[in-house]
Amino acid sequence: MAKLYDSLYDALLMFAASSAKPTAKLIEEKYDQLLPIFSSMYEGETVDKEKFLRKVLESVNTDGGIITSLSDQKEHEQWLSNERAAIQWNYWERYKQYLIKQEKFPLRVVDSIDDATDTILGLLESPRRKGEWDRRGMVVGNIQSGKTSNYVGLISKAVDAGYKVIIVLAGLNNDLRSQTQKRIDKGFLGRDTSKSKNHDQGSNVIGAGLIPGFKVPPVTAVTSSASNGDYKKSVHSSITITPGGDPVIAVVKKNVTPLKNLLDWFTHVNASGKIANIPLLLIDDEADNASIDTKAGKKMGIDESDWKEQDPTAINGYIRRILNCFTQSAYVGYTATPFANIFIYPNEGNELDDEFGEDLYPRSFIVNLHAPSNYIGPEKVFGLDEDKASNTEKTKPLPLIRTITDYDLFFPEKHKSSLKVKGIPDSMKEAICAFILSCAVRDARGQGTSHKSMLIHVTRFVEVQKQIVDILNPLMKNIVNELKMKTGPQYEQLIGVMKKLWNEDFLPTTKEVQKSIDDSGITTLGWDDIEPLLYPNASKIEVKAVNGKAADGGLKYDEYAKTGLSVIAVGGDKLSRGLTLEGLTVSYYTRTSKMYDTLLQMGRWFGFRNGYADVCRLYTSRVLAKWYRHIALVNKEFRQELDDMAAAGATPETYGLKVRTHPDGMIITALNKMRNSETRKVTFAGHLIQTTKFYKDNPLNKENISGLSNWTSSLGNPVPHDGNTPEPFIWKHVAADKIFNFLNVIKVHPENTFASAHLLSQYIEAQNREGELTDWTVALISVDNSRSPKEAQHPITIGNLTVRPVWRTDASAKEFDDSDVVVMNNNNLITPKHQAIDLDENQYNKALKETLEEYNELHPKAKKESIDEPSGRFVRMNRNKKNALLLIYVLKSGIDGKEEGQVPTVYDDTYVGYAISFPASPTAKEVEYKVDEVYMENSVKDEGNDDGTY
Repeated sequence: MAKLYDSLYDALLMFAASSAKPTAKLIEEKYDQLLPIFSSMYEGETVDKEKFLRKVLESVNTDGGIITSLSDQKEHEQWLSNERAAIQWNYWERYKQYLIKQEKFPLRVVDSIDDATDTILGLLESPRRKGEWDRRGMVVGNIQSGKTSNYVGLISKAVDAGYKVIIVLAGLNNDLRSQTQKRIDKGFLGRDTSKSKNHDQGSNVIGAGLIPGFKVPPVTAVTSSASNGDYKKSVHSSITITPGGDPVIAVVKKNVTPLKNLLDWFTHVNASGKIANIPLLLIDDEADNASIDTKAGKKMGIDESDWKEQDPTAINGYIRRILNCFTQSAYVGYTATPFANIFIYPNEGNELDDEFGEDLYPRSFIVNLHAPSNYIGPEKVFGLDEDKASNTEKTKPLPLIRTITDYDLFFPEKHKSSLKVKGIPDSMKEAICAFILSCAVRDARGQGTSHKSMLIHVTRFVEVQKQIVDILNPLMKNIVNELKMKTGPQYEQLIGVMKKLWNEDFLPTTKEVQKSIDDSGITTLGWDDIEPLLYPNASKIEVKAVNGKAADGGLKYDEYAKTGLSVIAVGGDKLSRGLTLEGLTVSYYTRTSKMYDTLLQMGRWFGFRNGYADVCRLYTSRVLAKWYRHIALVNKEFRQELDDMAAAGATPETYGLKVRTHPDGMIITALNKMRNSETRKVTFAGHLIQTTKFYKDNPLNKENISGLSNWTSSLGNPVPHDGNTPEPFIWKHVAADKIFNFLNVIKVHPENTFASAHLLSQYIEAQNREGELTDWTVALISVDNSRSPKEAQHPITIGNLTVRPVWRTDASAKEFDDSDVVVMNNNNLITPKHQAIDLDENQYNKALKETLEEYNELHPKAKKESIDEPSGRFVRMNRNKKNALLLIYVLKSGIDGKEEGQVPTVYDDTYVGYAISFPASPTAKEVEYKVDEVYMENSVKDEGNDDGTY
């Protein structure tokens, strides 16, 4: 069947590519024309028309992601456009055909990979460039979004262009390294290195090697895809690298032994100095993991002048020394969570450079890869809260999350390796039933031989994981037996649970997902379609532990290439980064972390789910779902910042500074991955600072009301307005001295990290010396509070003014009955439109115009002709450097009673909150603050690893 299918597929893709608007109707008509022609060529072969056309439409309709980049052109020579015509792109063209023909990548996704790898390659140096050069860059992708496909494409183009040594650093364990080597074997080398002998070229042909018509030059692989195929010393004697010789590729895990072996090889190649005229490309996969010099974050109390005496961490040091062996080198780090890499300080030029070379800061370029349109990422899974400051509209999540509460009785959040697992929660049993149903659905939709996976991640401890596997194995055997026998009370109970889950969960979810995403592969099925497929699909499921002590070597998808592996994978850290769970549908996840990057990397459920997104499920806690929803917004803003700075022509160092000093107060990565972690610096330029946490019941609240009354009285009368309406009281042209006084009068909760009187005053004072922030507008907000609980509607006297307080629900009360802190929903105090309260007409209209332009650029399929109000970011960008806005909110808080099971409650205290909208400024000064070492140690600890030690 393959020849008829492939020939038709290629012909229809060519037709679609040549058509201005290849609609489903046109493609079907072309199919009907071509089918008789190709059927006569391949007699006896048939295709399922409906499923075939769905696959073609998926390829045609999927958009590739856009690419943005910022770069430092210092000492860089533009080269690719001039040399392109002279290069034989054999490896790349073969890889491109492999992606289209074998992997069935959508055409526009392949075009996007082509564009992105051209961008990255062009930001490296030409391998033909003489003399010494060294480029350092980073590529930012999304979790499970095709970063490996991208760097296999980069390797292909780099070897075609003339790079001679390729090193890929891939993961911390053998499984991850082997997985990456297999991808490179299929896409680049075209041969199975696990079956080669003495690194020859005659091993079994696979993947791209099966694409006819390409004469690719030989490349020597010095590692293999076998589990133990990492780089070994024995290669030294049999492989040579010389100028003009065959290219060499090594896929190496981030472990001291293979890295030391590589370094020994390179230092012996040219004992008299550096290796010359042999360009090196080193690709660091998951570049934020293990590659960071974490000792730089542990130099507490060490004077900066003594840093040069502190050697870097071992893996970081070996990577730098390997790069330092070559006079011509390029380092490209790939990651979806680049926070730690951004926190590396640029080269300080100390004496360590002679031995190790400079640190791995991406000083040359940062490339931002946006995911294709069929990618299911954090924003789709968890949705987004409205955030007008970043021009983010509220987005409903896909209905895939199932909140669970019964897991804590079995797997407490803070358990130890000695935990005795006495059973599994009912929610986990339901998740397993959901997995069986998802397998049956995929089978019914023609994906019966595809891999199907379920993730269970509730503990990092190997011994606890083993106990879970020991419980699940007999449970699965019982389920399979009942589905096979189809009789008796236990079967009736089981099939009743599954049928109820089908009718009450799967059917309505499929309908909702069909409304949300454009995927012709998601078809509506009935119970009669599914029920006969339950037993054959359940019987294929294996339960496997995936950790450092797994006896069977973990997941071996390649061994099930023809039939598909169906697996329930129980693991911890080994499943937290890099390792792909093929065809993941159901995840049972309760493992917490306080760091953005760790949580995002644990999200194995992100990725491409063509034809089965509707049967994916994430069973997790309400708190984790809330954290991920917040992280989805933070991640969007982080990447938007990169796009904005790329558009502004910024360099990587400028971007790094911007991220390092962003005053959001959040934990974005382990503090030991950040340099200068005892002393930090922050700038407030272009930012909105808000107080979002308050003492729930404290005498300071009354003192703040009294202090505010006295302070507003000292300002004189506000700008007149109609006293019958609750408009803000506004004072214009307020001097900075008055602002200093306000900051000292109002006492804020210490968890408002950056709304500190000292930091803010220090920054304002520094900008005053530049002639900035000298002319302030103050707005005391008074509102129509008729929608708040009655007890919160009473006016309050502030000085000689009657103020109607704002109502803000206490978000902490939703989670903690006894919390002593009042927390604003989504960490937001202000009403967004208030930020523009002091702009003149020209400033307002310009901010509005820029907001609309950005929206239409980000949402090309849902363009607007007008927009109601400007985003806070563009308000601040259009604010005069002399002018800042102080917004003061007198507020009542409590529980509004709108959520099910809640009783309205209004707290006795009245709170004073404030926000400052700072203008952007090119002269913005940094202010320094200290972080208490004990706080750092207690608030964030490394998550550990899965090496079997716990």
